[in-house]
Amino acid sequence: MLAAALVSAALVGLVRAQDIPAVASPTDLALVSAQYENSGFSQGGNAGFGIELDAKAVLTVVYPFGAVENGASYTVDQVSEGPDLYVTPAESTVGWFNSSSRYTVALADASSLGDPDAEGNYRHFLANSLDGAAAEGDNLTFTPSNGQVITYYAAPGPIEGTGPHRYAWLLFEQPADFSAPSNLSTSGVNPSHWYVNSYVEETGLQLLAASFFTVSNGDATGSVAETQAVNTATLSAAPSATSGGSSTSAGSASETTSSGSPSASAAPDNGAAQLVLSVGAGALGVVGLAAAML
Repeated sequence: MLAAALVSAALVGLVRAQDIPAVASPTDLALVSAQYENSGFSQGGNAGFGIELDAKAVLTVVYPFGAVENGASYTVDQVSEGPDLYVTPAESTVGWFNSSSRYTVALADASSLGDPDAEGNYRHFLANSLDGAAAEGDNLTFTPSNGQVITYYAAPGPIEGTGPHRYAWLLFEQPADFSAPSNLSTSGVNPSHWYVNSYVEETGLQLLAASFFTVSNGDATGSVAETQAVNTATLSAAPSATSGGSSTSAGSASETTSSGSPSASAAPDNGAAQLVLSVGAGALGVVGLAAAML
């Protein structure tokens, strides 16, 4: 029994190692930016997050089933446990990720392209003041660590029949004078509706990387808007600046989505405020699916 478990753990480790790149190329960054754009995340109001992405790194999100493929559809069960996050810059963008850098990480629901949530985005996870620097040598990948968890991981769980919801893990750079708003400055704040762009504007964050997917619960009962796939032949692979500057986006591909509010439950009252090792289930304290959907 123990031997089987060890073999299983070793296989999982092998799969994860193969999923995580050692270095990102300028084309990799352009593709993510394009996928993000075509997924509608840069749209303002309730239709998206109202934030553009000029990716400075590839964000690899590894759930128990494996690494997230941008725009792919997953089940509620597949994303029920918190993932691990890995950040891989390109050689041209490594300057963004150094010992002085501090990061904010969030998981947010942008709901439907065709029928957005009237109450805005939904916060499934939020942590501030993480640190981490790009590794040296041939492998630039690193994992953000430490920091303060504000909202513990609440697994995606759309209301049945509302179609595929768009979820995105977002990695931001914090400014030197970063200060969280008072309502999101302590650990254990429940998942809830919010506006990602309002939080970004208030704190001065800059979006550096993103990973995104969709989750459905049953068949959609309403109309579904489709997004456009990326034509990789048209991507610009011009390298990003090594530090500073503001973000601009390219184009993206994602799943189709439909309306409805996500589910979530209260944050655990015994979780530690510090984030250790990576953004994984054991480090964060995990919030399961709520019995009652919003």
